[in-house]
Amino acid sequence: MTDVEANVAGRRGLNGVGRGTGATSFIGNPTGLGMLAFATTLFVLSLYQVNTRHVSEANAVLGLSLFTGGLATFMAGMWHFPRGNGYGAAVFTMYGTFWMSYGLFFIPSTGIMGSYTVDEFRSAIGIYFMAWMMVTIILGIASIRRHITWILFFSFLTMTYLLFGASNFSHRSGLPKAAGAFGIVTSFIAYYHALSKLLEGDYAPFGLPLGRFGDNTNKRY
Repeated sequence: MTDVEANVAGRRGLNGVGRGTGATSFIGNPTGLGMLAFATTLFVLSLYQVNTRHVSEANAVLGLSLFTGGLATFMAGMWHFPRGNGYGAAVFTMYGTFWMSYGLFFIPSTGIMGSYTVDEFRSAIGIYFMAWMMVTIILGIASIRRHITWILFFSFLTMTYLLFGASNFSHRSGLPKAAGAFGIVTSFIAYYHALSKLLEGDYAPFGLPLGRFGDNTNKRY
């Protein structure tokens, strides 16, 4: 096969991934990047929630929220589209926009916090997290029969959002720490998933199982 023919075949593969063509995309699997970026941002935020090293304010998560959890996760979602992976595109694009929008709350010039009283802002943030809990439930349902790690990730993330929302609706001191604890567990599941995807390939020293269902057809996820 000539270089021109190989290039054409590769481009066909780029558009045909996920359609049973058996061709290979030029774009590497961005799942590892997306999970790593999401996990790191959630891990830091969750540590703040449990008052690690007596940190009580989450403002320092702004940079991570906008660029790591936000931009990097969003880009992972965009890269899933040309691979023919609509599920991965939905997951990482949505959570990238979650972190970007969450980061805006910490920028005074947006005027978001200043437009509310303290109690109104807590209620608004609570509703915000509940909406993301619903998104997570939908994505979790769609993850059934992909692999067990996805199911665990969405299950714990749903509880994390629920507790983050409840901690803003209520003044009970234990709720923020419970949210942080679930967030830490969720981030470690995401770290495991990221490492598993990064270890895929011919030169990896070992592999990590994701607990796949069925005939392994969803390997690229």
